Amino acid sequence: MTDQTKRALVVGEHIIPVAPDQPILDQLLLRGIPVEYQCRSGFCGACRMRLKSGDVRYLETPIAYINEGEVLTCCSVANSRIVELEADYLKKE
Repeated sequence: MTDQTKRALVVGEHIIPVAPDQPILDQLLLRGIPVEYQCRSGFCGACRMRLKSGDVRYLETPIAYINEGEVLTCCSVANSRIVELEADYLKKE
């Protein structure tokens, strides 16, 4: 049985509802939030963000190196009701 609990993602001033089974990166891009990414499968690490609060789970094990407290948004999903990511990693325009 799939967990359909409603979840929200907080990135800077953006608060968006997210699905528990879709990668965080896809959901950020769908809402027009300009984030860095390259491979979309956990190889390069370009999409890494600092996890300020909440919990994520990986759909596939990432290969890119990440520091403790960081997540790769391309292959992770929100695993807690609220996930807050550090906005410093957003693209500068």
